[in-house]
Amino acid sequence: MIKAKQLKKYDVVNFGNDILLIKNFLSKDNLNYCLSTIASAKEEDWGKDYVDGLKREALQKFGDSDYQKYVDENLMTMNSDWVDKSIEINEDVAMQISQDIQALFKTKTALEPMRTVQRHYPGSFLKEHVDAEHDSSLIYACVIYLNDNFNGGNLYFPKLGATIRPVTGALAIFPTGDQYLHGVSLVEPGPTRYALTGFIFSDSV
Repeated sequence: MIKAKQLKKYDVVNFGNDILLIKNFLSKDNLNYCLSTIASAKEEDWGKDYVDGLKREALQKFGDSDYQKYVDENLMTMNSDWVDKSIEINEDVAMQISQDIQALFKTKTALEPMRTVQRHYPGSFLKEHVDAEHDSSLIYACVIYLNDNFNGGNLYFPKLGATIRPVTGALAIFPTGDQYLHGVSLVEPGPTRYALTGFIFSDSV
């Protein structure tokens, strides 16, 4: 799926099973923009943007933004763990980053804009999960790390025995099937962990 030629300009760590860490992927300008957005965000922003994302998802899937109705009907998932852990960046920057990811693939891809910054502050972690469990159209997950000065917070795949230590500016990309069960280990006392996230969809890969 990914062009080997496109990877030659990057320092790539291959963990096997199509799990890649592509270092120095994010441009310095876009990295600095994301860090500036994080620095200027108010605490209430981290909750508002998650809810706004749910409203947008409901509107795209069902034609209206009443996400709570679809959560109650088990047609959407609302993860309480994320309520205070995400903000969004400028759409133009998100699209630029997404286009850089799309350029890695042999065929045109459907990739939602990389607009969501997720944070894991000390004491938080991400439970083990399969990305495609609730949406079979997801075939690849993309994570761009915005810092690496935190303690803990590694991405791990228990079924595959792989662990990725985040590197600032690097893109982690991996499939979303059952064997790619993954989680983020506990972030220990110290700085907060920040990353951009998105998914590639099956309708055009």
